[in-house]
Amino acid sequence: MRCYAKYEKRSGFNEALKLSEARALYQSLYNSKFQYDHVWSIVCETNKFKAELKTKRKKDNDSDSSKRNKISEYVEGFDEVDEPRPTGQQAAKKQLAAQRKGKSTQSDHSEAISVAKDIQESRVQSMSRMTDLKEQELENQLLCADVTKMAPLQRKIHEKKLQALAEKYGWTFDD
Repeated sequence: MRCYAKYEKRSGFNEALKLSEARALYQSLYNSKFQYDHVWSIVCETNKFKAELKTKRKKDNDSDSSKRNKISEYVEGFDEVDEPRPTGQQAAKKQLAAQRKGKSTQSDHSEAISVAKDIQESRVQSMSRMTDLKEQELENQLLCADVTKMAPLQRKIHEKKLQALAEKYGWTFDD
């Protein structure tokens, strides 16, 4: 870019002559050919590069003739359109924060904690319900058991468990 900038404002030079002179200067300075023509064709059209060249022109040229050239550069009805810059990382973060409309990270954490507590409570309720269902199933098996095929000791244990069930539910047996 430095080589190109030196040949920017020369009378009678078109773009091709400027580039050939800049390549020759590059070769004399660095003892190698300029290998990035394909990149240069893209870079020279970017807004950032154009803006940098404009600031260099202002610093380098302060004579009256350069002021006249600048005036002649402006063409009526031609407005240079600058593309808007993409949103930066910090600006994007600020926009995201504005979208949340005052939601703080603390409220996000408290929401997550309350959801976790709700999940835990529902798990405890389900486990309790499962335990109750298993207990009812065992009680039904105990009530429906066939005592005729039980050994005497097994029958006594069964009768004690039935008495405990009767006390639990308030049943009375008439013998």
